[in-house]
Amino acid sequence: MAQNIFTEFFPWQLTPHGLSLFLEPELIWLHVASDALIGIAYYSIPLALLTSQRQRRDTGVGWMVWLFASFVVASGTSHFLSIVALWQPFYWVEGGVKAVAALLSVGMATLLWIL
Repeated sequence: MAQNIFTEFFPWQLTPHGLSLFLEPELIWLHVASDALIGIAYYSIPLALLTSQRQRRDTGVGWMVWLFASFVVASGTSHFLSIVALWQPFYWVEGGVKAVAALLSVGMATLLWIL
């Protein structure tokens, strides 16, 4: 059933993720370098925010900083897992981390609009 819905919306033949990348090694390294830099930045940002929050406890939004930091770390982890998935098919782990990142980011966005 899901396959029929997918082919209805996307009727063209799709090449498996790894196969299309391995035909062009430069493309692999573009993805590796980009995901690595994004992952490093996504780990650095929450560290800076949490350090700042620890020094300034008077903001009253500590819980929001922690929630934001959590979703950014989850997003960074998904980028690192994208690198791993180029060589090891850990698609369920990668998808699970992306699902956690999605839930945290939707929660964060919702709370920001409520505030």
